[in-house]
Amino acid sequence: MLQRTYGIIPYFTLKEIAYLMKAFSMYLEDNTRSLIKTGWPEYNLTESVWLFCKLAPNYPINLPKYIKNYHRIKNPRHDPYFFVKKCFFHKNKQFPKYNSQPCILRKTLTFRELAYIEEMRDKFLDIKKAVLHEITQHLFLESIDKDDWLLNCLELLFSKFSRKDLEMIEIIDKKYNQIKIFNYPLNGGLNNLVEMIIFCYEESKFGKMNLEKNTMKSLIKGSKFAWQKNIISYYQLAQFNEDTYEMKRFKFMKNQLSNDLFQ
Repeated sequence: MLQRTYGIIPYFTLKEIAYLMKAFSMYLEDNTRSLIKTGWPEYNLTESVWLFCKLAPNYPINLPKYIKNYHRIKNPRHDPYFFVKKCFFHKNKQFPKYNSQPCILRKTLTFRELAYIEEMRDKFLDIKKAVLHEITQHLFLESIDKDDWLLNCLELLFSKFSRKDLEMIEIIDKKYNQIKIFNYPLNGGLNNLVEMIIFCYEESKFGKMNLEKNTMKSLIKGSKFAWQKNIISYYQLAQFNEDTYEMKRFKFMKNQLSNDLFQ
């Protein structure tokens, strides 16, 4: 639950996904120059740590010091989410134009692979923008056939690459798996983009996360604990065990949610 609260794993309603993708599209536009030149944005995306780690990088060779050495940041209370709170939660803590350092990829990528990365950044960023356009402008329309959209979007993506391109990208992506933060490789690469397409498709078609999150909101909204506004930890759910009426209500909504999710 805390990983959802601090944005490390996705937990959104459909409206929140639509808003986030639009915000991310504008974010990429604003950071285009830096993403093409260095592969890293000028500042962090505060709306979602998950989406930042997943798609914001554009095959960087050098990483900012605060990313490369994030595990060394002083954390007096040993808070596992200290880095997230420090670097992503506030607009004035986005570390614009931060000094960068060479990462381990400098030693593992060949000169041919480095040259390919420099050459492909512009192209790959344009493809990301095209996919985001498809998501924000078409996917969430009720009139759109979701299955057709998925096929068209994947075709749009893979038609831009030759077989040799895909083979080279596969080799490079394996090497980028050596540098991760919150278990996400920091390349913002092809596999991450495919996963994002499928994630948005599944949620727009089945809406299970949307249903679960809205149910959780209604659970707290109609209870005596409504003053807490949102459920952000399991400790809050434990409150329902201490109240007979709330526990009955909680079990009823939980069973109803389970039935809806697995229909």
